[in-house]
Amino acid sequence: MKIRTLAPKDLPAVRAASRKASLHQDRTLRQWELAALKYVDYYPCHAGSTSLGLELEDGTLAGYVLCATDPDAYFRQLEQEYGPAMEALAPGSYEPFLEAQSYIREFARDYPAHLHINVVPQAQNLKAGTRLMEALLALLKEKGIPGVCLGVDSSRKQAVHFYEKNGFHVLRDAGDTLFMGRSTD
Repeated sequence: MKIRTLAPKDLPAVRAASRKASLHQDRTLRQWELAALKYVDYYPCHAGSTSLGLELEDGTLAGYVLCATDPDAYFRQLEQEYGPAMEALAPGSYEPFLEAQSYIREFARDYPAHLHINVVPQAQNLKAGTRLMEALLALLKEKGIPGVCLGVDSSRKQAVHFYEKNGFHVLRDAGDTLFMGRSTD
């Protein structure tokens, strides 16, 4: 396995890995497209230097950690490009998504980076997620980024345990969502 930074050309492979790793395999094509606009597309295209892919020996992308380090640039691009695309695909979807992402600004002083991580089922027992997380944290530290945050469904106990095992702690408990963060030191 090899970890490497992502680029816009990787978008189809990242979308495919996202779909394979999803807990929601029964989504419609429109729902998949909307999920990609919300959680995938920005990162390889605008934050590739801090977004990493895990490539198997055959070149297949088996996982990724998508990370943006500039909250202002992230929200500016959402407003200009991704929000209109979300609204065109599913009217009324952008504002609730924007509200759900407000934690990024809430914790930006100490945790300016935010992340999404996914590993396809075939690679989940290979410590792929831990390897991706360790590589990202080292990269963020090298770039002088003091911390990273994320939101996770509180019912996903295995995911919460993974983040805790990787040094994340709860910043805010919103009931159905835990907002977690970790310093890069």
